[in-house]
Amino acid sequence: VSKSGNDAAGDGTESSPFATIQYAIDSISKDLNNKEITIVVASGTYAENVKISGFYGGMLRINFNGATITSLTIADSIVTIAGTNLTVGNGSSLTTVYINNGANVICQVPLTVIGGLSGLHVNNGSRFIATQNVTINTAMYALLSEHASIAYIYSLKGSGSETGVLADSAFVILNSIAAGVG
Repeated sequence: VSKSGNDAAGDGTESSPFATIQYAIDSISKDLNNKEITIVVASGTYAENVKISGFYGGMLRINFNGATITSLTIADSIVTIAGTNLTVGNGSSLTTVYINNGANVICQVPLTVIGGLSGLHVNNGSRFIATQNVTINTAMYALLSEHASIAYIYSLKGSGSETGVLADSAFVILNSIAAGVG
């Protein structure tokens, strides 16, 4: 995926990329057939509410290389977020990053989340594991984990959130948390 790509004429290869992340996701069969499928996203700002849902039988990997998106929802899928870094949010989303319905997400990049009622919301038996720094700014709840979910974050930073971490019938494991998260 590249800002210079074309959803209509592109084929999703490096030489002929798609223009939008959602189009690349929607072009993949939900049955991953015991494979790891990788989408590479070039740097740039993508004004997209990215939704990943219903993938099974393998793992979807998205390499974000300096990309910014509006919001990210992952439900009932196994997803690895990799690359160099990812910024999510513009301050107006209800939930900026929403991990729901038994999703298993491994975040291997520095993640910056901006705004929302919940900056990062892990819900309904989902697991979110962040092996890099997560920075959450100006959300009502920086991190909300509930309903038998697990959030493990290597390092949580941020500022301007009203509440730092709220766990309701869920587990939150933080290797470190910086002062000022909420």
